[in-house]
Amino acid sequence: MVRYAKQLLDVSAKQKEVAMLSEVRRTILLLLPSGRCSIEQVAELLGVVCRTLQRRLTEQGENFSSMVNEIRKELAMRYVLESDRPLTEVSMLLGFSAPSALSRWYQAQFGCSAKESRAVRGALRHEEA
Repeated sequence: MVRYAKQLLDVSAKQKEVAMLSEVRRTILLLLPSGRCSIEQVAELLGVVCRTLQRRLTEQGENFSSMVNEIRKELAMRYVLESDRPLTEVSMLLGFSAPSALSRWYQAQFGCSAKESRAVRGALRHEEA
């Protein structure tokens, strides 16, 4: 009976950890466009202190900066390649203070500019037509 109770507690703890990662991700998605997506803001919205959030992320093999960067990469791909939003709007949606910051970040992440990515997308669409 003790072993069964321990298994239930272990499963419950794992579910809470997964839920916490989901909540952090959701909160990052909500805060990015505001330009105020910091670990302090996320921790406050989740009702924990910053250090607790850092510790919980570390326990899951994550860190806040990496999570923000991965979410930005996912969104950048969607906004740059799958939409016709102006790049200044994309910059704001991804939480950058200026379009030039988006340009530098995009180049570092993908090895080309957002404009070049769009040009390639346009060329591929033109070939398909």
